[in-house]
Amino acid sequence: RLLGLEHINFSSNKLTELPECILQLTSLRTLDVGHNSLRALPDLLGKLSRLQELDVRFNQLTSLPESLAQLRTLRKLDASG
Repeated sequence: RLLGLEHINFSSNKLTELPECILQLTSLRTLDVGHNSLRALPDLLGKLSRLQELDVRFNQLTSLPESLAQLRTLRKLDASG
């Protein structure tokens, strides 16, 4: 089962949206979706309570979901580019 995954790197994969299955990965600590074509992030991203690092740089994002404020363990957020 993949539910115990702690690190995912989907960078440089031409993603246009974040796969919903990621939101079920409650053990996730690192999520790298940089260098894609994401236009938005799901508001439910804030449910990933163990997330420590989120890389969304170099996408087509114009805003970030308010739910990111719920991520008390988030240490690093890169939304540059």
